[in-house]
Amino acid sequence: MSKFLDRLDRLSRGPTTAMGFGAGGRTEKLPGMLLVGDLSSGKRSAQAAATLSKIGADGALVPVEGPDGVPKNLAEALRDVPWGVRASALTGDAVTGLREKGCDFLAFAPEGAQVGALSDEDAGYILCVSQDMDEQALRAIEDLPVDAVLLALDSLGPPLTIQHLLAIGAVRGSFSKYFLLEVPAELTSGELEGLKEMGVDGLVVDATTASAKEMRGLKDRLMSLSRRQRNRGRKAGAIQPRDSYAAPASPHAEEDDEDF
Repeated sequence: MSKFLDRLDRLSRGPTTAMGFGAGGRTEKLPGMLLVGDLSSGKRSAQAAATLSKIGADGALVPVEGPDGVPKNLAEALRDVPWGVRASALTGDAVTGLREKGCDFLAFAPEGAQVGALSDEDAGYILCVSQDMDEQALRAIEDLPVDAVLLALDSLGPPLTIQHLLAIGAVRGSFSKYFLLEVPAELTSGELEGLKEMGVDGLVVDATTASAKEMRGLKDRLMSLSRRQRNRGRKAGAIQPRDSYAAPASPHAEEDDEDF
């Protein structure tokens, strides 16, 4: 199974308590949301990869060299960090080549991805979408063979506004897949809490433009979120995290009940 997807699953399930002799009832420490560093621009990628490894990032997106190649130095620097690629096109041969080099997950736009390329059950597949995608297309994502969705908002930067949350919620409410969002590293703890409340599971940050200090600070803020208690009640119909989503009722449900 994809290591990155396994981390998303653990986040969805919540912390567990270690059992057995010597465990002392230790509870697993999880972040409020996962952190993925984007190195795909290729700038300062070696330094940024070292930073991601040092802070214990949950994933990394690396640049692709040629049809299925990745920089060897980055793969080595990210030995303890699941890494993937952001591909403009996706074919079965490309996926096979990348997987052989250690690629854990693949992010791609719908236009250039071949259906047959999404057949490796041990890889993670992340669909890249924009906020202007048609509502019907967004709802169709639920039935696609993808594991997560990555949204890039136009001009998302501090300060985070209610308009940003509205745009995020409009997309997030269309499917129950894991949901990732591209954000700047400067977001405050309050802004991160707002994203978590909207059902965001992970953040993708350009690690080549953010400093090591900014990435470390963001990681620390995400770890602090997991200790916060949600005191505000949710109204019916509010956006829920992935594990709380329920499938919509069948339009024939009432008719079926009457038969009995």
